Amino acid sequence: MRRRPACWLATKSGSPFSISPSRMSGASCLTRVTKDNASGRIPLSPELFLHQKYGKSNAKPMQRPQLDHILRAAAAITGTDQFVIIGSQAILGQFPHAPADLLISMEADLFSFNGPADADLIDGSIGEGSPFHQTFGYYAHGVAEETATLPKGWKDRLVALSGPATGGAVGLCLEVHDLALSKLVAGRPKDIEFIKNVIRHGLASSETLTQRLKQTDLDDRLRAACETRLIRILAT
Repeated sequence: MRRRPACWLATKSGSPFSISPSRMSGASCLTRVTKDNASGRIPLSPELFLHQKYGKSNAKPMQRPQLDHILRAAAAITGTDQFVIIGSQAILGQFPHAPADLLISMEADLFSFNGPADADLIDGSIGEGSPFHQTFGYYAHGVAEETATLPKGWKDRLVALSGPATGGAVGLCLEVHDLALSKLVAGRPKDIEFIKNVIRHGLASSETLTQRLKQTDLDDRLRAACETRLIRILAT
């Protein structure tokens, strides 16, 4: 898959898009991470700085059209056509019309099996603080395969997400119980809330989640913590 020229991004419709110089300061609109300079990051524009400082934002939750757009843009940037989605937006693979309280994040966590260079390209080009983020109100977070702790066999349960709007890219989404288990291990308040909502909406079962916990390699301390978290979740 051919990569787009450095100053272009993919629009929601799939056509090229470049940030107008009038909306950005200096050459910041042309600053892109490349494979020769994978550690760079697009500077924040003055407008985005003001949005963050004064609370003005065009932030949007990540629903299916936004995830399609992220996949299309990631493919155009990296030349890769398959990405594993491990964040909360992975729910959209199995449940394209998932309830709104499961889709409140404005970011999509994803990686390719090609290695860390693709994650750096994604972070620098369409990540947090990028012109893409500023323009559309959502962004991608390039992560590593090891970012999420997952049960044995998770790759065999990945759910493919694709369609005309992904431009040939395929998102391989975590199965809902694997997704919930990864959040159980992370254990942040937002992760616990996500698990509660998944169960409340009937999208996951406590029995399967308990079984997946047993199938996950954890040290004794973390396993005990996860068991306690799960007991508390199921008691609410």
